[in-house]
Amino acid sequence: MSAPLPTTLRVREATAEELAGWDAIVRRFPNYRLPHTRAWIDALAASNCGRPLYLLLEDDSGIVGCFPGLLVNVSRLKLFGSPLAGWQTVSLGPAYDPARFDTGAFAAAVVPYLEREHAVDHIELLHLGLDAAAMRAAGFEDESVFTYSARLFPGDEARTFKRSSR
Repeated sequence: MSAPLPTTLRVREATAEELAGWDAIVRRFPNYRLPHTRAWIDALAASNCGRPLYLLLEDDSGIVGCFPGLLVNVSRLKLFGSPLAGWQTVSLGPAYDPARFDTGAFAAAVVPYLEREHAVDHIELLHLGLDAAAMRAAGFEDESVFTYSARLFPGDEARTFKRSSR
């Protein structure tokens, strides 16, 4: 029988040492993707998409997830995006250990942390693995996001483009 999921998660910013090894930390988690890496987040920052914020999620036994995003000021509002529209980042949200991660505990920890520590007025995130009911219970609103999927044929561009133009 597996241990129960934590009821409390702590959120904190990565230390300088953790930030230097960010990609190794992110790669611990089975749902990490390229947008979770330093190169992706730093490229968004270099494109004036906002100020990077590298958050770690912890329980009593250590780091259970990583939650990168960027802080953006829009008029009088401060937004945290993971991602925001226009970043060419299909999804982001947290990378985490599914055996030790609970969506409700995540939302209960991250919302007050971002409000208290960074004066965030609005949080946007896109992640397919979070429990929708738990996110709605935490005050998030869900919406459908239109996307495309295409089969790729490495080394055969003509075949790839022919298949995608149907």
